[in-house]
Amino acid sequence: MTPGRKFTDNNLRQLHSQGLTVREIAERLGVSEATVLRHARRLELTLKRKRSDEQLSREESKDVSEKRAKGDKSSFLPPPSGGWPM
Repeated sequence: MTPGRKFTDNNLRQLHSQGLTVREIAERLGVSEATVLRHARRLELTLKRKRSDEQLSREESKDVSEKRAKGDKSSFLPPPSGGWPM
């Protein structure tokens, strides 16, 4: 990213190419979601509002793998006796 100035067209394009959501881009650039959307429309970028189920699944698998590597057993606990909340 450009030093000194976080929000530039290039930074927005770069984060968009990484598949980040509007909220994630806004957080990284320190601006509102509305600002991200306005500039994305101007640049003719199509942004996602939410992560896809496939992306979430990959991220959860990565988190579990990282915990296993660290020896964290919390990801192996069975569901609560009443089941997982819906």
